[in-house]
Amino acid sequence: MIKLVIFEFDDTLIDKWTVTFPATIEMAIKAMVSKGLKIGSLNAAVGRLAEINNQSNNLDEAITTYLKEINSYDPVLIEIGKKAIYGMDFSGKIKPFPGVLEMLNKLYSKGVDLAIVTRGDEKIQTKNLSVSGLKLSQFKRVIVVSEEKEESYKKILKELKHSPAQTLIVGDRDVTDLLPGKNLGAKSAWIPKGRGRRNPPKRE
Repeated sequence: MIKLVIFEFDDTLIDKWTVTFPATIEMAIKAMVSKGLKIGSLNAAVGRLAEINNQSNNLDEAITTYLKEINSYDPVLIEIGKKAIYGMDFSGKIKPFPGVLEMLNKLYSKGVDLAIVTRGDEKIQTKNLSVSGLKLSQFKRVIVVSEEKEESYKKILKELKHSPAQTLIVGDRDVTDLLPGKNLGAKSAWIPKGRGRRNPPKRE
């Protein structure tokens, strides 16, 4: 019996992909151009970076690949592109997927413990969580991590006194969200949204 569900936030509970792209990609290109990046066409550059981004693990990796492709690799430009993206304000635009609030209400009413473990910049993710429309009071734990999630999963299991067999991990990306939970013996559920939909799991 499942007594604890740990969710990813981005593209699992809320539709971040639709809101952030292609706006973030265009913003990154413009910021890098303002600092010296040479491109032929803004639309072409945005389109190509979007293509690369669809196959990349994250936007940082996509920017790096794009700059190398056009022989303009520069760590300074990468940081400028990242800063432009992370500085964008999506308040009022990020919303839960249809049915998410009803699902959370049902789980909460049944006494299932809920938690969020999400990757990203802590300041930005905390702000996005606060304006997401989710009832954060329903979640026993909310953790923002910069790297791997397995230690955070262990921490929540210990604090809430649940075994891996009683735990379900829900996310859109197999490597970063699901496999760390499966390594602990938890069950997992893949959400085919966001970057995870473009890079689906290669295993059952």
